[in-house]
Amino acid sequence: MSWNNINIYLKKFTIFTKPEKAASKRLADIIQKETNIEISERSIFVKNNTAYLKIPPIQKNEIILKKEKILFLLKTIPEKEIVDIR
Repeated sequence: MSWNNINIYLKKFTIFTKPEKAASKRLADIIQKETNIEISERSIFVKNNTAYLKIPPIQKNEIILKKEKILFLLKTIPEKEIVDIR
């Protein structure tokens, strides 16, 4: 058996992502669009349907001011529901 055949078989499993990772990517995109603040996916931690942001306080305050609109846009995520941002 050739290793190429195994690589092709295993490649289809690499496209799956965790719902938390997909939600944090979507949240980062929405925050960028609404507030013009760039946040990396690594600075967003999702636990128990709450997104925790590891960013400077001034950026977090700007996001909290637009929290309701961001949460409304996040309801379109089918993978993971985020109900709060902290």
